[in-house]
Amino acid sequence: MYLVACYYTSIAFPDPNSPYSLVRLENHFLARARKAQNDSLAWCDRLMDNLKGSCLITGYFIKRGRYVEGHYHQSGASRLALSCGLHQIVSPIFDPDVQPPLPPALAGQEMTILLPPPANQIELADRIMCFWGIYLRDKVASIVTGSPPGLNEEQDGIIAVLPRPAAEYETDDLRLEDTESIMDVLKAAPSSTNTQPALADKRPDSHFTSHIKGMALYERARTLMNMEQRAPERFNQGDVATVHGAIQAFLENLPPVRDAIEDGLPFWSSLISAHTFGLGALLELKDRVGQGEQVRAAKQMSLLIVGMPEQESLKGCCVYGHCWAAGAEALVAHRQKLVAQRASEEEITEVDGAIARLMAATKKLSGAYPNFAFQLSHIQQLMEMTSVSE
Repeated sequence: MYLVACYYTSIAFPDPNSPYSLVRLENHFLARARKAQNDSLAWCDRLMDNLKGSCLITGYFIKRGRYVEGHYHQSGASRLALSCGLHQIVSPIFDPDVQPPLPPALAGQEMTILLPPPANQIELADRIMCFWGIYLRDKVASIVTGSPPGLNEEQDGIIAVLPRPAAEYETDDLRLEDTESIMDVLKAAPSSTNTQPALADKRPDSHFTSHIKGMALYERARTLMNMEQRAPERFNQGDVATVHGAIQAFLENLPPVRDAIEDGLPFWSSLISAHTFGLGALLELKDRVGQGEQVRAAKQMSLLIVGMPEQESLKGCCVYGHCWAAGAEALVAHRQKLVAQRASEEEITEVDGAIARLMAATKKLSGAYPNFAFQLSHIQQLMEMTSVSE
């Protein structure tokens, strides 16, 4: 926590020589955090603390642009979470008679349980939240490095229930009909094609869960389209249709951001990120979806930036930059088409405004993540080509 606090002081006090900045202490606390992580593994105790600490350290590395270190650190945490059986918690409701024992640490050896069964409802909730925090960091590390994720939904058999709002655990107000797994999300169908009746009384997700779903869909779409280029023999067009339908279903069920802000709901910025990742996932499918759908997604994404907190756009999640750059690129291509069709000045001005918002937000984020400067340069070149064609 001290390490992360040192990072966040750099946001409020960018000058490292400021007496209020703690940046000079980062190396000290990073060394202490790494030693504490090693000690907890050496004695095989405090494993939950180890996993939570790994999430914080990975987040620190990624925010500092040290992507490879973050991915390396997170990969170990992801495999440890699997060894602890956190990916197989199938019910959010604590029942000492129902909770199954966790799997052995290593197959073929004695039944060594890394974590004993949870003692109460809060401890069970803690393990569910911890696993999905690791899952989220794992997806981010995979996206920013272009490396395979440490957690694969199908291969690792991830059947854990997604987290519910914290108040439901605290008040013991949990219902099985509200629970779902990540595979339910990845294989969902939009209402227009879904033959299964919707659960009318299903309570809404927490914003944290919406954030997880959006990130999972974005990573799935990005990985799928990369596979088409790098390993076409493994690419399946049917998978694109499945992911496309899942993204549409996800966006259909997300509550509007404006309503959340006006109602004063907490953590509404997580809802903005959920919308951004969902729309970004659509854009990652590129020409596999219609241009009209891409343009609408990019325009909606640009409007989300208006309601985003200033610090979130300055040093928020680095995946924002990938989504914004994809949105700007789609709108530049649309603008070229409008110019060729001699569209009205109002239409072109509207698109220009959306492009400007996306590029301005990406430029702000590039202050924390310099790799986005290359994408900005590429989009600016496309814009210049459009201007020449006019």
